[in-house]
Amino acid sequence: MQYEMEELVPIVAELAKGYTSGESSSVSYEQAEQLMQAVQYTIHELELESASRAVSAPVTARQAYDAGYQLLCDKVRRCQAAYNQMIPEFDAYGNEFYYDTVVKGLPKFFLYYDVRYNPQDHLLTLDYVTRDFDPQLTGIDQIEDYLLGTVQEQRYLKKFPRSQVIAVLEQWNSDYRELPVNVAQLMQDVTRQRDADAVGGRRDDGTE
Repeated sequence: MQYEMEELVPIVAELAKGYTSGESSSVSYEQAEQLMQAVQYTIHELELESASRAVSAPVTARQAYDAGYQLLCDKVRRCQAAYNQMIPEFDAYGNEFYYDTVVKGLPKFFLYYDVRYNPQDHLLTLDYVTRDFDPQLTGIDQIEDYLLGTVQEQRYLKKFPRSQVIAVLEQWNSDYRELPVNVAQLMQDVTRQRDADAVGGRRDDGTE
């Protein structure tokens, strides 16, 4: 979906009026740029949906914006629900970066995320990085990607006794609690290495 600037400007002007609580449609250059990015991000959300589901796109920029806005709102609700479902069983395994990002940081995103006027801003620095994290994503798309990665990593880690995970982390570095290490990646690396060593050992003693 490609729209000319003159098709987007009226939507930006409408957002500007709402942004100033109806007092004016005039905003600073920086604010206008933010609102234009908001419109483009919102329409892009519909583009992503159309590409993945082969949905026929609305004709006008206004229709595309309205449809994209609804998709963003739906995505925020899904992410909030997924977070609420995950957090009771969440375990940071003592890692401060993991705990602060997921337990303290993500709730602030849902509290302060501005889906109307600044949807492209994901607000958080996400100091604890998941294994398949895509830093090119922005807004709720980045948070959704991060949340899905966190859910997958938690499922993986739950396959091991908690004491085993802690033991692996402490063996790797006794100060792991204060380091931005990805717990799941480290656990996966150690497990793979142990499996490889076990196979090599069987070959050396002629049992394989």
